Amino acid sequence: MTTTAWGSSSTPSRSLWPLLLLGLVGLASIPRDAGACGGMDPDITQETTFDPRIIDSTTMDSLFYDETRRFGDACVECERKEQLADWATFLPKAVTQEAWVKVLYAGDDLPLDDLIFALKGKKKAPAGFDGITGVKLSGDEKDKLSAALFYLGFLRKVTPRAQGFMDLPAGAPQAEATRVLQGGEGAFARAKEPFLKQRYGFQLLRLRFYAKDFAGLVAFADANTAALAGPSKPLRFRGLHYVAGSLLRLGNRPRANLELARAHAGLPSLGGLTAADFSPRNDDEWKQSLALATDAKDKAALWSLIGLRYDAVTAMREIFAADPKSDLLALLAVRQLAASEATHKLDEKLEALAQTISTTPGADRPWLFALVAAHVSALRGDLPVTRTRLALAQKLHPGDAAMNAQLSETLTIALAAHALKEPGLREEFLQNVQSSDHKTRRDAVLMAARRGLAQQADAAGKELLLPGTAHKWTPEFAKSVLERFRAASTPLDKWMNAAGGYQEYQLLADWGKSLLGAHRYAEAATVLAGQLPGHEWGALGTDPSALRIRDCHDCDHEKFALDNYWTLLTVAQRLQKAEQDAKGTGEPAAKAAFELGAILYNLSWYGNARATLEDPFADVHDTRPAEAAFARAYELTGDREFKAKAAFQAAKCELGRLLEDARQGSDKLPVPVAWFTKLSTLADTRYHQQVIAECGNYKSWRK
Repeated sequence: MTTTAWGSSSTPSRSLWPLLLLGLVGLASIPRDAGACGGMDPDITQETTFDPRIIDSTTMDSLFYDETRRFGDACVECERKEQLADWATFLPKAVTQEAWVKVLYAGDDLPLDDLIFALKGKKKAPAGFDGITGVKLSGDEKDKLSAALFYLGFLRKVTPRAQGFMDLPAGAPQAEATRVLQGGEGAFARAKEPFLKQRYGFQLLRLRFYAKDFAGLVAFADANTAALAGPSKPLRFRGLHYVAGSLLRLGNRPRANLELARAHAGLPSLGGLTAADFSPRNDDEWKQSLALATDAKDKAALWSLIGLRYDAVTAMREIFAADPKSDLLALLAVRQLAASEATHKLDEKLEALAQTISTTPGADRPWLFALVAAHVSALRGDLPVTRTRLALAQKLHPGDAAMNAQLSETLTIALAAHALKEPGLREEFLQNVQSSDHKTRRDAVLMAARRGLAQQADAAGKELLLPGTAHKWTPEFAKSVLERFRAASTPLDKWMNAAGGYQEYQLLADWGKSLLGAHRYAEAATVLAGQLPGHEWGALGTDPSALRIRDCHDCDHEKFALDNYWTLLTVAQRLQKAEQDAKGTGEPAAKAAFELGAILYNLSWYGNARATLEDPFADVHDTRPAEAAFARAYELTGDREFKAKAAFQAAKCELGRLLEDARQGSDKLPVPVAWFTKLSTLADTRYHQQVIAECGNYKSWRK
């Protein structure tokens, strides 16, 4: 079914429109990751510490919060599983699922007529279908199986038409489509088995929808409500999805909203599509939808879509008031918890409501809400409250492995907020964080625990190693990190080292990188020369002394991929020597200065070795040191060809500098006028002609 925007819902006594406006504005302002070179979208499982699958519904995955997408696509595998589960309730026990799958998903070459005749003993059974025709069946079972095969024959005729009549082969007569519809209506009327009657009815809905007979579809659905409602629950709600789409196209948005909400609440595997389609227009439409709701369950279904799209806590309050036993509350709770954690905004309203639900007799899964409330209090570092709520969750739902695993993670986070400043908790923290192999969100929980420890250390004036902190990795800080790593003696210190995933040789490399970023090349060479045996840093895979008129990162990596000379250590050594030699005079010093500029440029964001140094070790967008080196080469050399080359490479550095200056300003491309002017005085050189041929920006500037 094509994706459509169905509509929404709310209480008649409250205006929903301000809420909808806020929701729409919020959605419009969400930044989207453009997927920069080498980048990846953030993984929600590494950013949040509460596993939403604790609500025990894998079919709801598309509805769980993930900032990289709103909702998932249709669950094709879910539909297949639903069909097979349905057929298992109808077919004779002698017919295995394997045998029926072979028939159900066979192509048009399958001889259905031959199978039917074989069941009646009028024809030899086709080869390969003994699981259908070769099993022992009673007369009634044969009749049911024959009726099922007749239905599959009708389904074959429906399928090519369930994409719209306009998609049929050229010249396909409308009369044939009408005959298919009429044949289906006859089969629907004759069907005695409720199972097959519902299926014929569902196919008639599909035929009418794609024929754009929306009024006929709604009339048929209203006239045959009981037949379409059962016995298959999945088919019932998939049918409602078609009804909602037709009502929308007929302009009856209030009822479309309600049918969409019913389908959403009734079939989790359809939830992603229905939630994505939900888009309310105004407050009157919302009130009309709610007025059509026949019971508390309908009201909860309507509010759940508001919760998914706009305001989870407000929706939870309304659902809780209408139907405390609604299983939709759990979905909204775990979704909002993930959203608040991912955006670093703890939700006190969610915490309070979850606590209320957890202590309300008869509410749906009170243990889950006790756990949600405990997790919020753990994230804000309230250990006593967290312990109380976790104890309640355990009391309400003892012995559940998934809950106990999440309980352990939640307690870990709460303990981490106190383990440094309260020595008595350190052993408990370590025992808890290492207690189980079954972790729900291990990486995210470990990072949250280390963050809690780091905050205590910073408050005490002691820096603690933690990736992603605001620390600038100056050489002094990098050295202190390595020293603290080496000096770890307590169990907590050793755990911090292990949890960080660092090795001593990596921290030594980081110290060397920070020295390179500070342009202290001699010290960097000394530090990097002391690398640990067996942990030499691999080749850069490129030559950072190589330069082109038009930079090509990938070209250089391909050209120098097998050159193992350049490593972090050789970079430091070559920079040290080039810097020293550039202090001399004459052509040797000019060449050394040029090499210094080339390496520094290629280590920047714009060069072929840009991944060698990066934040927080160096400002890779700063091309001024490289520009200064090229400027010295330009001044020292008496060779006009070499002077032209130095001028152009300095121009690229100037452009990088100007781009950084203009980052917050105009999007007009800056022009390196200073060095272009110097290059233009060397128009008689061969290198100048090469620049004219390859650099369109310079050629345009010259004109």
